[in-house]
Amino acid sequence: MGYTSRDFMDAERGNTDRIILYREGLFRKAYERSAYALCTQVHPLKTTKRYLKVVGDEMVSVGFPQSGDAKFIGGLWRPERLPRVGGDD
Repeated sequence: MGYTSRDFMDAERGNTDRIILYREGLFRKAYERSAYALCTQVHPLKTTKRYLKVVGDEMVSVGFPQSGDAKFIGGLWRPERLPRVGGDD
């Protein structure tokens, strides 16, 4: 199932207690509140802010290569499966 920008915004609107990471190709990405929590509580990353017409608002994101999991999210608990953007998972 592919995710849209609106899906990311909807998921983050109600997110108050977790960091949601999405697989996008060879990268992991976090949006909005998850991006803020990841940068301030786990590992500082450079944020990207883009205006999205379809949402009618700006969206903040951060990303890092999956090969950097140990460095960027090391000891965090994570479920077995992460959502994949544009994949069949």
